[in-house]
Amino acid sequence: MNKEVDQLTVADVCRMLRQKICSVVAIGKAIEFLDKDPFIGELYEGQLMLTLYNAKEKYLCKRYDDIEPLLEKSALLSRNHVWESEYEKFDYIQTLEAFAKKIRDSKEN
Repeated sequence: MNKEVDQLTVADVCRMLRQKICSVVAIGKAIEFLDKDPFIGELYEGQLMLTLYNAKEKYLCKRYDDIEPLLEKSALLSRNHVWESEYEKFDYIQTLEAFAKKIRDSKEN
């Protein structure tokens, strides 16, 4: 809470999203980080993507148009990415698919 937006780290953003505080700022910063590195995470690869997926829906849905191309890019890059473990790869791809479905479902309603 004492940092400027440009001082936030991936760990800060993950914590903000998990605790559902300053969600608008955290979602924006998460998108910025993921645009540069779709696999970024503090503890494991793909952590930020998973944390963003579970963010406060009230604010997340307002950024779906920004997130959708990010998911497409991430899916393409994940095919050739060298993963630390098969579990991380599986979890990441599951998250991308669930996220894309969440966005599709919201557009249909």
